Amino acid sequence: CLAGSRYAFFLGGGNGPAASSGSVNLSKGLVGWWKLDNNTKDSTVYGEDGTPTSVTPVADREGRFNSAYSFNGSSSVITASGTFGGLTLNGKQSVSAWFNSADPATRDIISLSDTGGTDATRLQFGNSGYADVVNASGASMASNTTCPAVSGSSWHLATYTYNNSPSTWTLYVDGVN
Repeated sequence: CLAGSRYAFFLGGGNGPAASSGSVNLSKGLVGWWKLDNNTKDSTVYGEDGTPTSVTPVADREGRFNSAYSFNGSSSVITASGTFGGLTLNGKQSVSAWFNSADPATRDIISLSDTGGTDATRLQFGNSGYADVVNASGASMASNTTCPAVSGSSWHLATYTYNNSPSTWTLYVDGVN
């Protein structure tokens, strides 16, 4: 994961449209939400709690203590496994993560895979300060190299969406495609 980095992230499926008022109903279609509020529990009804390894609780982007985790860059992970409400990696999906890193090396922010690891998607940071979404063989599915590079110790929000019909990947960093 990212050396000297902090994360807070959620994983959402493609079954939940926005409410007609323009607001988003996070409980509809959301299949994983790890608030990282001093624990790695999943806040959805699915209860796919994370198991932390070599992570340290730290302050989040708003300065709240124990509301994010720092990863050491080599052995730190938070692992969650389960069915995630029937989410399939070849269906519609949206994945978001807040991250903070001063390390320019390419690191996975979130890695999703099926049981055999053959159908995998990774949201990565690196590539000279840009974010990428790559598949199991390392091919780029979406990149964000048109925005200013992410650098320094600021928090950034990376989100990718996948629509399987037609196959379309879109990556946003700090709301910019």
